Amino acid sequence: MLKRLFRLLVTGVVLAVIILIAIQGGWLDPVLQQANERVERALPNVGPFARTPTPEGVDRTGMVPALWIAAVPVSALPATVTRIADGDSIEVLYDDGRAEKVRILLVDAPETAFPVECYSKEAARWLATVAPVGSRVYLEADAQNRDKYGRELRQVWMERNGVPYLVNENIVRSGHGVRLIIPPNVKYAEPIGSAQAFARKNGIGLWGPCADWGNENAE
Repeated sequence: MLKRLFRLLVTGVVLAVIILIAIQGGWLDPVLQQANERVERALPNVGPFARTPTPEGVDRTGMVPALWIAAVPVSALPATVTRIADGDSIEVLYDDGRAEKVRILLVDAPETAFPVECYSKEAARWLATVAPVGSRVYLEADAQNRDKYGRELRQVWMERNGVPYLVNENIVRSGHGVRLIIPPNVKYAEPIGSAQAFARKNGIGLWGPCADWGNENAE
């Protein structure tokens, strides 16, 4: 009887250790893992966006669907892009007529001016390709409404054939920015972190020629 209990105890401890390692390693997050595997199979890419992932069902700019959500959140308000300011900022016109400057949350792209940073032009060009002037986006608020410059702080969604895409996540996954966490705006920090780990591992975008900038600024 005691031997049986001892074997059960040892088995339980081993299972607990395995589960703990799996959680810490992110192995128990199959949705995010699936997204990474789908993209990884498509590397490398050809065309103007070198090493941008393009698996089946994903466009040539490397946009990957938000597989961890069924649809664009109902709280996200529709708007039209009127200007791309840089790799992490846009200007929009809401359907109700409001014009706003928007800072994309949880993302930091290289600066295009004062001073010009490594990979800044590529980041701005990529965003302009993904969400060109005139395209439809859906803007979701987080904990804070605006930054100190008066810009709206938003999660930026797009929808293609009924499938949701989180632009924030894709900026990081395609290597055109890094994750930037400024509490309390932490919604979607986990999938964006997974996207960053993938881009860094595969040397995508700025993680090739500008890895030093990425390592210095990534969170």
